[in-house]
Amino acid sequence: MIVWLNAPSPDTPRIGLRQRVLRREQVASVMDLDAALAQAQALLDDARQAAEALVSNATALAAQIDDEARERYAQAEAAGHEAGFAQGIAAAHASMQARVEDRRATMQQMGERLAGVVCRAVEQMVGDAGREARLRTVVATLHRMIDAQTHLVLRVHPDDVELARTALLEMSAATDWRGGFDVVPDDGAQPGDCRCEWDDGMLDASLSMQLDALQQALGHAVERMAVAESADSIDAVDVSDISDAGDPADTYAESYDA
Repeated sequence: MIVWLNAPSPDTPRIGLRQRVLRREQVASVMDLDAALAQAQALLDDARQAAEALVSNATALAAQIDDEARERYAQAEAAGHEAGFAQGIAAAHASMQARVEDRRATMQQMGERLAGVVCRAVEQMVGDAGREARLRTVVATLHRMIDAQTHLVLRVHPDDVELARTALLEMSAATDWRGGFDVVPDDGAQPGDCRCEWDDGMLDASLSMQLDALQQALGHAVERMAVAESADSIDAVDVSDISDAGDPADTYAESYDA
């Protein structure tokens, strides 16, 4: 038969005696053993509770770290997409701008060549029309610019002096212009050129001046057309140009996996 010192308790060790009678010195030893067993059991319980607390805290911390990692990964992915898209747009604009500049330079060269061709054609046609027809055109222009009492001075090539006088006399006879004129030979003028002067005005009707003005006008027209086309081309940038650049978000977000 076993005599137990404590009441039974689940999962709790206790001390039992097989003998019913103990000597005095034995009783003290048994009581010391029972106290030591209780203290050990208390320490074991405290250690178990501490271990459970550590496990609980570690689980919560791991969950928190996992949540923060997922959040950083999502932020990195979003930032990577945004940065990659911005870089792709910038690259597409730079490529389109380069193509526009090349096209504009090509059009400028073509425009200059076209202006030269047109001016040479006009010069040829005007030359074929003859100096007399050109002088008559200048006189008709003068009639629209001066009043009836304006005195004119015409400077022309020496070979064109008689042609100029004839044209002015015909204008005087056909209109109300009575201001008079002087025709001055100019050795520096080209055949068919005419420089007209009066009190408050001047008309340079030389062929070289007219051709220069025509070439400048053609050049300005071509330049405006090139600028307009450049603007249209820039507005038409296709974002599909950046589709081959890959997805920078993947690379950008991988830094957080490490």
